Amino acid sequence: VAVSPYGANWALAQAALGALIRSFSDTGAAKTEVPAASKSKAIFVYSGDNRFLIKSVRKEEYMNFVGGYAEKIVRVSGLADATCDNADQEWCWAAATLKCTALLVPLLAFSSPTTNKYWIVMPVASLFRGLAISQGEENLRPWGEASYYDVKP
Repeated sequence: VAVSPYGANWALAQAALGALIRSFSDTGAAKTEVPAASKSKAIFVYSGDNRFLIKSVRKEEYMNFVGGYAEKIVRVSGLADATCDNADQEWCWAAATLKCTALLVPLLAFSSPTTNKYWIVMPVASLFRGLAISQGEENLRPWGEASYYDVKP
């Protein structure tokens, strides 16, 4: 089962999932770790270009997101009604999110019924803001190295 607040808007969903697929396209560059600071022993999977992370979460966290938070994000943020100009089509999902909140909105939550594992996919803060503002990959260097935090949805 997968849920995304961007799913309320087909154009945003396509742009966001396209960015995610491109980010994880080099699976050899992706890295996995369990940070020592993580009390829950969450697993973090970083995309090869460090734009996204996939974090394991407890079932309760997943159910809270899927059972209410995702819908509230859509309702409060206006993502369902966001439009994209042709010039910013590829990164419009990031720009649309930053127009309504300074928080990082999870891109996707999914579960594996065979393993009872629960995951949340999130953009990395510094690169996410860089994409939304610069609307392209070539100007991201000034935004600095990615910083990772154990963030609860």
